[in-house]
Amino acid sequence: MSLLAPDHLEPLDAIVRAVDPTLRCDVLEGDGDDDELWVEVVVDDVASPVASDVELTRISTGATFQFVDRGTPVEVRYSSR
Repeated sequence: MSLLAPDHLEPLDAIVRAVDPTLRCDVLEGDGDDDELWVEVVVDDVASPVASDVELTRISTGATFQFVDRGTPVEVRYSSR
């Protein structure tokens, strides 16, 4: 959350577009406090394209990685001799 800024809402946009591609975030005017960021989720008439960062996760095999039990573990020892 600390990386969000009024001119950098891409992470929030990616989250709301995962729910509905016609959603996006707009900054609301605050009371001047630099520690707060107020956003409003609004509906557009046209669906936005999927963000490139999100598209990358769809083709990555890292998201489907699973550990596999390969039987009896091998003990590894270190000797300083």
